[in-house]
Amino acid sequence: MPIDRYPAIITRGVDAHPTDAAIFCSGDLSKALEYTMAPTGQRAGLVMIFRGPLLRPSFKIPPDEASVEDPEAVHRDYPHIHDDGLTRWRSRAPNSTVFGYEEAYGYWIPGDPFTALAAVLLVGDIAECLD
Repeated sequence: MPIDRYPAIITRGVDAHPTDAAIFCSGDLSKALEYTMAPTGQRAGLVMIFRGPLLRPSFKIPPDEASVEDPEAVHRDYPHIHDDGLTRWRSRAPNSTVFGYEEAYGYWIPGDPFTALAAVLLVGDIAECLD
């Protein structure tokens, strides 16, 4: 992600606002690096590294509402309903349009983001990082 997101990360533990909003991440460092510098053309960027077990998927495929043990919690945690023509799902992301992308990369942090955040890597030209 762009280096200008660093103040948000060190202030809140994640660049999302609110901090329990959907985030998109991958366990594959090469995938994360795709989003580090290319979108902005900068020569430096950031990669957040999270403790995976502290993240939750940002979506749920709704079963029959009658079979859900706590429907209020599902509605609270996944308030948005989406349908891409193939799949209908509940999500934390208000504008999710393709289930496959959210299924692969969509997460949220239900607790303290600083506990979930393991490291922040500065990647690229060190002179640009210091500017």
